[in-house]
Amino acid sequence: MPLLILTAIVQVALSVDATRHLADELIEQGRFAEAVDHYRAALTGLYEYDPDLMLGLAQAEFFNSNATACKETLKSLREHNPDYRSPEGHLLYARALQGCGELQTAEDEFAAVAAYYPGAEARVRYAQLLETIGKVAEARGEYADILSAAELAPRHFKKAQKAWLGEARSSLARLS
Repeated sequence: MPLLILTAIVQVALSVDATRHLADELIEQGRFAEAVDHYRAALTGLYEYDPDLMLGLAQAEFFNSNATACKETLKSLREHNPDYRSPEGHLLYARALQGCGELQTAEDEFAAVAAYYPGAEARVRYAQLLETIGKVAEARGEYADILSAAELAPRHFKKAQKAWLGEARSSLARLS
């Protein structure tokens, strides 16, 4: 739905769902600061700790170059929604930790999320962090494992993960 229409709906309806849709669209358009404002506006009343809204806010904060706010929002999400599970949220938390310079904790979180995350992104990002902190041999092994596993994967997986597999391939070549 076009942004102008979504904005009008939010102004007229004042619904949380309409506000969330508008914030999602703002993220898609790279207007992260505006998305942060709309997510915060939606996180009130019954929806104050809505996990999907909190995750959206954390994403907007991260992409708005505020890893610290992202990390705190995700901590609050876990505190208020202990049974909520999101591979995307877990990966975002690891990235926020890395962005905050908490590299040891980020390494642990990347290792945990890489073990179950659907797709290659978490494993590639984990390998990249290993490389960053000087664990080049471990990074090389992770890249090699990603590519070996992809060889056994169905064609649709390879197609969907083409960019991340390409990143793993070029990183492995660079490190060899």
